[in-house]
Amino acid sequence: MIAVALEIQTDKNMVDQLGTNSVSFDSHYWKGYASNGSRMNTVTSDKAYNCVQDRTELLPDSIGPGEKVEGLVILDVATKSGTIAFSFPGQPNGWEWQYGKPSAV
Repeated sequence: MIAVALEIQTDKNMVDQLGTNSVSFDSHYWKGYASNGSRMNTVTSDKAYNCVQDRTELLPDSIGPGEKVEGLVILDVATKSGTIAFSFPGQPNGWEWQYGKPSAV
């Protein structure tokens, strides 16, 4: 498991910019990749969803226009090192981050 800490501030005009009145960083919008580039089947699980005792630490399910939020997204990754990636549905671009240390070959 890894916890991704995010601070997000949406623009008050995001409806005009994105064509939607809310965005979500829920775990099912994320992908995981092993350090060899192989994509993980999923990074969402019941274990990940239930591993945080204080649910107020988690990012809200949806974020509306002009809001500022911070919180965690918990991902159930299958490897100790690799890359996690996020992109909004229907959007060609997103963000990615490396985690852990790559294993020596």
